[in-house]
Amino acid sequence: MFANSTKQFVKEIDTGGRLIPLSRLNDSDRLHLLGLVRKKKRLFFWQKPRYFPTSFTLNDVLTEGDPIRPVVEESDFTTFEGSYEDSFAADAEANVLDGKVGANGKRSIKVKSSFGLLKRREVNVPQLLTAVQNRKINVNHPLVQQTREHGNEVLCIVREKILTTQKCSISEHDEGTSCSGMLGFNKPSIKVSVTERESIRHGSDVGLEIPAETALAYCIIELDVFCDGGFELCLLPDKPGSFRKECMKKPLGQNTHEVEVDAATLCKTNSECCPGGQKDICGGTPLSALEAWPEIKEYLKPLADLPKDRRSKLNKICYEMLFNGEQITLLEDILDSISSEEKPDMAQLKDLEPSKEKSITDLLHLLDVGTDQPNSDEPISGNEELLKSSYFFISAMEEMPDAGLAVLGICHELQILPSLTHLMTISSEHGLYSLEDPAISAFKDEWKFKVAQRLFSLSKVNLEVFESTVKATTMEKPGFLPVILCVVLYGFAVLREDA
Repeated sequence: MFANSTKQFVKEIDTGGRLIPLSRLNDSDRLHLLGLVRKKKRLFFWQKPRYFPTSFTLNDVLTEGDPIRPVVEESDFTTFEGSYEDSFAADAEANVLDGKVGANGKRSIKVKSSFGLLKRREVNVPQLLTAVQNRKINVNHPLVQQTREHGNEVLCIVREKILTTQKCSISEHDEGTSCSGMLGFNKPSIKVSVTERESIRHGSDVGLEIPAETALAYCIIELDVFCDGGFELCLLPDKPGSFRKECMKKPLGQNTHEVEVDAATLCKTNSECCPGGQKDICGGTPLSALEAWPEIKEYLKPLADLPKDRRSKLNKICYEMLFNGEQITLLEDILDSISSEEKPDMAQLKDLEPSKEKSITDLLHLLDVGTDQPNSDEPISGNEELLKSSYFFISAMEEMPDAGLAVLGICHELQILPSLTHLMTISSEHGLYSLEDPAISAFKDEWKFKVAQRLFSLSKVNLEVFESTVKATTMEKPGFLPVILCVVLYGFAVLREDA
């Protein structure tokens, strides 16, 4: 609940993208100005970096000299009264056995937030630049050593944070939606409100109290650390933090998590569609020009090689997760830690309903991942290739918008995922596909086509129907959402055995 609320707060309040939402309430107490944060580069190109606040500050890792005492400035930030709704309704008619059943479904995530008056506390950066001049970091400090040895992490310092000024509560309500036929799911509603009372009452299933002086979001400055401990503050977006490669005691790529799956490998867009060697996908590109399928199939092969019964169980669990983005986020976090040879935080599953917690543990067991080591400091191990394949699939699901996941669930219910997968795999010079092709003839049904069209639009793909053809091309500035959709569709195809 806390992570969802802070994520939505940052999305609405920070159009520039500098603020990082705090994902765990427990991290608020150790998020100090000039506190050290580990920034971790992810395995797949669509993944945003992860940030881990530590218990150390910059002063803790500096060599000799007086502690840095930054000039701290405080100001009112805003009074946040926000509301957000992401919903999709679909009417569809699906053939069931010999008859027809009308299907109507709606998914709606509603977030109403009232954090009250917020304040900004930040470091005076010009003064900080003067204070750190000629200072050095102790490169033998355990935190510095361990961060550097990972090879895909850098150190950052907290330069600014946004705080609450009064007590709040977050409550999550699980409300049923009106639905009939073959579609059915729940809509969670998260509500945040301010209270001045010591006791908090709400009519929700789950409640969380947020004290005053709680950090909701923060900004960082990355550090560029030299071999001798000298360092620079990276003040510009195009100046990333680093540990100098010549200082590394082992070559990058020695561990599996250091081998990044980049856009150039997975998405070979046609040079005529994207002239000038652009890495991003261009608007108006036929889906077949992405040429991503051979690589996607290779990454998902370990999943495809699983026995039929295990794939069937995984398919059922992953389908149910489409209507609960929080489950997907937690699962992705666990797989990320395991892939990085770190011990995952399994305790965070306790925030879920028992049935949702069981779904995640069941899925991990199907992937040969043991979860019964609560008191062990050893990383959880498993089949390396299977874990990487599963992480590839789940991370793509996590990157899809919530509305896209919900519509994908409806497509699953309407049994049109094979048609969608086929549409994205067959070649077409101009993105035109014949409706006479039995594999995509389902789109002759107006309602099924509308659901498919909505799914594609949420992944920045235009899907149009003409008298006898369907056309699928990317929208303007689609980013990598079309490729992400390809990964998810083929992942479900593998689990359904129709890949």
